Amino acid sequence: MRILALLPLVPYPLNRGTHQRVFHFIQAIGQRHDLSLLMLDPEGVGDAYDTVFSAFSQHVEVLPVDLNAWRPLWQRLLSPLPETMHHWALASVQAAIQARLQAQAFDLIYCEDICMAQYLMKLDLKIPVVTDRNRVDIEFMYEKRPYVTGLRQKWL
Repeated sequence: MRILALLPLVPYPLNRGTHQRVFHFIQAIGQRHDLSLLMLDPEGVGDAYDTVFSAFSQHVEVLPVDLNAWRPLWQRLLSPLPETMHHWALASVQAAIQARLQAQAFDLIYCEDICMAQYLMKLDLKIPVVTDRNRVDIEFMYEKRPYVTGLRQKWL
C-alpha cells in the first residue's frame, strides 16, 4: 500500500512523548508499506534527520514554516473552528501537499492531527484519509481546570 503521511512536526529527536509516539507509529507503517513523508518544520531542525526517516520511507520532504500567530481571545470566541486550525493554516503547505498528490498516486493519507487534515478538506480526494489526534484537548482542559487562575486563562 502507498501511504502519504502528513506531519505537523519532525518527530525527532525522540526527546518528547509526542515525538516518540509519532516516530514509532510511522516507522511501523514504513516497515510494511511504501511510505512518503511530508513533515512541517516549525522548530527549524531542517533536514538534519533525513537519514533517520529515509531508512523506512521512500520519500521524505521537510517544509520549513513560520506558523500564524495565535489570535486574540475575542477572535477565537467568534470563530467556529478550533484556533489550532488558524494557527497552522499556511498556503505554502497547501501547495506542497497538492504537488505531492500530483506527483504520486496514494492508496491512503495519514494525517497527524486536525491541523494537517484541514489541508485535505477542500480537495476532491478519491482515497481514504485517516486522522490521528494524539491528545484530546477537552480532556486536557478538564484535567488542567482546577489549576487555572485568572479570568483570562479561564476563558481561554
